Amino acid sequence: MPTILATAALFLLATDALNIDLSLLPGLSAKNLLIYLIAVLLGLRMVMSRESIMSAGQLQAAFIVQIAYAIITLLVGTLIIGYPRYELVDSFIKLKATLIDQYIFFLVFLFGVRTPTDSIRVIKGLMLGAFAANAVTILDAMGVIDLGLRIRADGRTGGAIGESNQYAVFILMFLPATIALAVAARGAQRLFWLAAAFVGAFALVTTASRGGFVGLAMTCAVGAYLYRHLISYNRVAGWALGTLVVLVVVVALSPYGGLLAERMIGQTTSYDAFDASSGRNEIWVDLFKTMFASPITFVTGFGWDVYWSMPFLFSPHNHYFARMRRRRTGASSSHSCSPPSVFAQRCSSSTSTNLSTISGCMAVW
Repeated sequence: MPTILATAALFLLATDALNIDLSLLPGLSAKNLLIYLIAVLLGLRMVMSRESIMSAGQLQAAFIVQIAYAIITLLVGTLIIGYPRYELVDSFIKLKATLIDQYIFFLVFLFGVRTPTDSIRVIKGLMLGAFAANAVTILDAMGVIDLGLRIRADGRTGGAIGESNQYAVFILMFLPATIALAVAARGAQRLFWLAAAFVGAFALVTTASRGGFVGLAMTCAVGAYLYRHLISYNRVAGWALGTLVVLVVVVALSPYGGLLAERMIGQTTSYDAFDASSGRNEIWVDLFKTMFASPITFVTGFGWDVYWSMPFLFSPHNHYFARMRRRRTGASSSHSCSPPSVFAQRCSSSTSTNLSTISGCMAVW
């Protein structure tokens, strides 16, 4: 089963990276069917072996609470409140693809592994898929290949995700594990994972995401604290300095040096708050005005996916706001099952349960 999961992870990420459309029906694709098939096989195995389904119970509870609350608010929004342009079928398809499918993904990768070795094998499959996605993105952005991946008018790449800031989050999800594999490996494998980490870092540069670099800094700080009893800071400093020098040289010689400097220095240091925040301040003010008009929404939210039926022109550009607009309870519970909180709870141990939980979260995010 671990080999199947690792292969499935590589396949899923590779199809996204190559921009291959596997959709069959609205809300259903060949990728979903693959995961459903694996889930059925795992379910049969668990029934026959009488395995417990309570592993990572708190994370499962967070998923279930989100799904239940989203369904309730979906029904209330369509059948009782009747929001304009809010469609029951379309919103349920999004709910199924966003929450229910992610929960199934999580369960498949959680229960599909039994030993730490199995977990590492699955994580390596995920890392290979991320490496392929990043490499393809860079080649497409440089014009070496043409897969039609989204590149914004200002030159920022969206990668397999399709949006620059979300793609930066995707990269940051896998970059620490890639570096860890490089440090732990020897010989040719170390060179390979070092190359994968460098490709991921350069892909992050092509997104020119300021939030991504803030996340990178926080990741380094939190990681250094969590692993303070395991790592040699002198060794880490040497690796970091060497990588930084190489990355700076490559960025300076690439077309993205000017874009990154303009984003990180020119725009961020602007005296105009609207310009410095890329217009987010105005978006958030409009959101607050709408919510203050109905103060109860600070507790309940407006309901699942209601934001996109309202006359707003832009994305909220804020994870918490997006969650709060959908459902207040979901906003709170979703943070409890985010990868950083999972790693903070689990990284101090390498037991099978902890590693399988991490591989499950990595598969979802």
